[in-house]
Amino acid sequence: MGGAMMKTETRTIYIANDGTVFPDKAPCEAHEKQIAETEKMTSYWHIFHSPDLTEGRGYFGSLYVKLICHDSHLAENFLMDYCFRSWESPIAYVMGASPTMNWGFSKCTRDQYAEARGTSVGDTKVAAKRITLIQGAKNLVAEQ
Repeated sequence: MGGAMMKTETRTIYIANDGTVFPDKAPCEAHEKQIAETEKMTSYWHIFHSPDLTEGRGYFGSLYVKLICHDSHLAENFLMDYCFRSWESPIAYVMGASPTMNWGFSKCTRDQYAEARGTSVGDTKVAAKRITLIQGAKNLVAEQ
């Protein structure tokens, strides 16, 4: 049989902490450095929104946010701006009379973001959602 001979070869690959594979060490190290820099600008938040305005029993919206903000000292301001743009006024009225928070947020951990626990409003189960917000030139850009 006059075919080509099989040969074996051992190669070294570099695998970054996030699982990305590189054929060379330098790009892998640069990638890991970029991940570390991004993580320094990252915070995690839980936004509750869309209250039950009939009986005031809770919130129909539960959103977990990974916020990547270059101006980390403005992270809360960018998040507040996102909430205003998404749900407008921070105040809503139960039965048109009793004021309640229309939305609010609190810091959470990376693990809480990853778990993204839903809630209940009476007998209604509310699934939580997760998004990533990235600070752009003028506001936040959402990545689903």
